[in-house]
Amino acid sequence: MTDTQNQQVLRYLQAGLELSPALAWRDLGIARLAARVFDLRRQGHPIERRMVKRADARFAVYRLEKP
Repeated sequence: MTDTQNQQVLRYLQAGLELSPALAWRDLGIARLAARVFDLRRQGHPIERRMVKRADARFAVYRLEKP
């Protein structure tokens, strides 16, 4: 049985890694990272967002909040 996208994102974040939309696509094949983060937050997972600007692009980077 394969993991759901939510499970894949949660496992990635629980490993202490940050996840951006580009990494989610490249490493997990997930195109709608913000939707998965929304789902996980609704389940009670403390995920924080940091906005990053590189060149002409702005994007979010997600990680689990530290206790």
